[in-house]
Amino acid sequence: MENTIIIAIVSLLCILAHVPTLILRIVPFHEKISDKDRIRLTVIYAIGLAVDFGICMWVGNYRKIDVPFYKINLIAFCIVMAAVNIWLVPGYTKVHLFVFGIVADIVMIALSIGAYVSSLLGMQGNAIGIAETSAIAIVVYALLYPLLSSLLRYTVTPFLEIECQNYWETLWFIPIAMFFSSIFSEGVDVYTTTFPQMLSKCLIGVATLLICFAVSYDQQHFLNEKELNRQIDQQKGYYHALTEQVLAEREARHNFRHQVAAIKGFLDKNDMEGLRGYCDDLELEEMGKVTIPYTGNAAADGVLYHYGCIARAKISSFPYAAI
Repeated sequence: MENTIIIAIVSLLCILAHVPTLILRIVPFHEKISDKDRIRLTVIYAIGLAVDFGICMWVGNYRKIDVPFYKINLIAFCIVMAAVNIWLVPGYTKVHLFVFGIVADIVMIALSIGAYVSSLLGMQGNAIGIAETSAIAIVVYALLYPLLSSLLRYTVTPFLEIECQNYWETLWFIPIAMFFSSIFSEGVDVYTTTFPQMLSKCLIGVATLLICFAVSYDQQHFLNEKELNRQIDQQKGYYHALTEQVLAEREARHNFRHQVAAIKGFLDKNDMEGLRGYCDDLELEEMGKVTIPYTGNAAADGVLYHYGCIARAKISSFPYAAI
């Protein structure tokens, strides 16, 4: 009975260590998930945790919960939940893989700290030591959660749109490669017992996070610069059109006398059909001019003029626009 309680506690701590990672993996997609899918995710996560608890209990009763089992179980559970996220939040496969790698590196940092502290307490990878490792990792997650969630929002959320596909083509593989290179560099049964081992894993994880942060910063800077250049181009087009309108107004004043003279000529001849046709020509000529907006805000004027030109071009290309 006592042994069963110990196994249950160890199993519970093992699966509780999954909970922060599940939350972190979905943080960047918060606004992309509907309430219905959020409920479905919660249910699937709960089922997955329950199944994993059952597996841990079975292994604890009939074999033993050791370091190889813990590592394999952790990686397998993360892969399955990543596949669930890809399924329920479609269209962002490479983004999910990137988030999987980032969170895996965070897990590596937290568990290496937990394992090292556990080894200082005299545990060398047995079930109690693994339970201590999980408990310490949960504390590390709790302490670092605000920083980690902000990091994921910064490196992921602004780049979820389609125009950032090149960003993900470059970035998604970096954290995954760093994580698995660290895992495969040692045996599956290796338990972090020395300070150099712990420091090495932490440095790899932190370096990966910093690399991804730096790439995200550069991409954000590039997008801001691209948007600024777009606004400048719009304002250049606006000022060019404004200059042309000023010149057109001068020409219009110059032509006004001729137009009045032409109208009087049609009236003197009592040529109403000619006058109507002449007025229609003047109306069509006026309709072809793009109105130049003026709000007092240069950026707003440029945007209004830009989209006004686009709208007019679409209207003029409509098959029945002339009817």
